[in-house]
Amino acid sequence: MKDHVLDLSCNDLSTLLNWRQTYRKKYKFVGFLNGRYYDEHGTETNYLKQFKSKLKECKVEKMNQDKENLKYPPCNIAWNEEEGSRVWCTKTSGGIARNWVGVPRQLFTPGEEKPHCVCVNYDMESDSTNLLKKYPDCPDTATMCKFNT
Repeated sequence: MKDHVLDLSCNDLSTLLNWRQTYRKKYKFVGFLNGRYYDEHGTETNYLKQFKSKLKECKVEKMNQDKENLKYPPCNIAWNEEEGSRVWCTKTSGGIARNWVGVPRQLFTPGEEKPHCVCVNYDMESDSTNLLKKYPDCPDTATMCKFNT
């Protein structure tokens, strides 16, 4: 069993905390386990304090991602062997409801190897940072693009 979790991603930590909630609902609390997180008196260790600090960082990261998703909601994506990949935008793609459909674009994020597909409001499309790229052979105003990967 692994109890060192500070190197996990924020998504993985969120999953871990969801499991903890499940166990807390299902089982009766009987005490703290002496070890990495609590000492023999049930007092928080420095490791637990670091863990809580990381959770705060993750919360900020999530808020920033939510803001980014409002600006650039994720595309719908499908793939099949015959046609290849297809990306498209709707008023609810990425689970983000809005009053515009948008056009699919590749968003390049510094530090990440591959871009991800986002929907961009064509009427307001401007990216001074050059992080957005059009899909090759896809018309500027198309709400769906197909390509082989």
